[in-house]
Amino acid sequence: MRIDALIDRKQVRCPNASTIGYGKWKAQTGDIVVYRANEGMTQVGRVIGRINHAPALDGDKSPTRNYLLLAVLNSSLTFVMERWINPEDVIEVFEPREDVAKMLAFFFSPEFTRESVDTLRRWTGSGFATPKDNEDYMARIRGEVS
Repeated sequence: MRIDALIDRKQVRCPNASTIGYGKWKAQTGDIVVYRANEGMTQVGRVIGRINHAPALDGDKSPTRNYLLLAVLNSSLTFVMERWINPEDVIEVFEPREDVAKMLAFFFSPEFTRESVDTLRRWTGSGFATPKDNEDYMARIRGEVS
């Protein structure tokens, strides 16, 4: 881990980020970022801060300025790593929403394996955070619950 960098929590402009839906064009601490990594592969991370300035190392042409400092998930979602990302590589920025956190918590929970195949299939097309949220909604529109 480099200790010669000046890091802060200022926003960073991401010129190639989509602003469709919940998308933002500035990334700040806590935001979720999707960016293009090696060979066009996308990766997901959460903003820790901004690299305000880091001196050039051997082989670098210039110092690093205004890069995003991210906690990035590896492709198998088994560990987190620090990455310094050029804001031009960012294709999506959004704030984590409660329903997404709820969906991910269910996705990785033991409850996932306790649901029936049919329930899980209905849930994947429902847009709801959990199968229970989907079932509660369906019960309400059928008039089974007031």
